[in-house]
Amino acid sequence: MNPIIDPAYRSSRIFSSLGAATLLICLYILSVSRALTLITSHLPSSWLRSSWRQGYVSHVVLLLVALAFMAILKPYFGGSFGLRVPQPGRSFIWPALWIGASFGMLMLCVDYYSNLIHRTAPPGPFAINPGNVIPWLLMQGLVVGITEEAVFRGLFLGYLLSRVSYRIRFGGFQVSVAGILIAVVFSLAHAGAFWHTSLFAAIGQQIYAIAIGIFCAYLFEQSDSLLAPAIAHSAGDFVEWSCCFAMTALWHK
Repeated sequence: MNPIIDPAYRSSRIFSSLGAATLLICLYILSVSRALTLITSHLPSSWLRSSWRQGYVSHVVLLLVALAFMAILKPYFGGSFGLRVPQPGRSFIWPALWIGASFGMLMLCVDYYSNLIHRTAPPGPFAINPGNVIPWLLMQGLVVGITEEAVFRGLFLGYLLSRVSYRIRFGGFQVSVAGILIAVVFSLAHAGAFWHTSLFAAIGQQIYAIAIGIFCAYLFEQSDSLLAPAIAHSAGDFVEWSCCFAMTALWHK
């Protein structure tokens, strides 16, 4: 006989789990902010004038703070943060690579549709010289995917999955409610676009960020590893940034 679960108890458990996850996210944000303040205060201001150097510092801090939170939670945590190599046959590397690259083209069209239509160089740190192109592409192709997926899918989703097990099915595609919620959090982390780009691009960015977040959640849940989500994330960013550099080289006046 299956035990009957009181709906009120189920609802209270869901809300308590969401509250705990929200608290975790807030504590993480505060910790990152504090760590960045401490670290940048000890770095020479001349070194931080380069935007790509700031990017590397920020993403290394994101990763280190996430790993620290995982280490603190691990003794009390029954789930997985995905810090493992996927089992043979469940790596999902190739789908992650080509679907991630496809997302990169979608991101390019949403973020820089006006530049593509008018054949103008996109705004941003896209100066065409090796000292700028190489570090930016290395960051987008290697660093960003690892660091951000460790935070959003490893720490946040890994924690919430251990507390909320409900799933949603779309045909043959199945993803957890937790994965969708963290995808929304991931999109909100990019909400700054509303202040420095067009409304169309900002809304489009929120939509594709949720879609990418759900896809990365699916990869994480299927492989129980951060490898495939990190590859998908990196592939998308690398393709978009590579195209931006190419657009600058072709259309810079």
